[in-house]
Amino acid sequence: MINLIGRWELTPTPEKRFMKAFRFQGSWVVLQEGYRTFGGSIVTTYVYDPDYKGDLVLFLEGETVFFFRDLDEYLSQCALSPEELYEGIPCPPWAVACELS
Repeated sequence: MINLIGRWELTPTPEKRFMKAFRFQGSWVVLQEGYRTFGGSIVTTYVYDPDYKGDLVLFLEGETVFFFRDLDEYLSQCALSPEELYEGIPCPPWAVACELS
């Protein structure tokens, strides 16, 4: 898993962007992304589970979770585009640091 981190942007609201991506089915796929603010975080999580039976979108406190049952749809929606990769490694233009975990 790679954790990508942006710089603090101070206008109009102080926030710091982040993304967690991992290798899956030959692609880099986003697990979680969002913004950290001084008051908390705004987080979106993407989950592939072909056996999941509940609501496809859950709204939790400070987090939205999207569930995908179809692998092709999951990969098309959550895989990083070639423009967000540098030599095959996730590197969106806003990222200034990364951490391996």
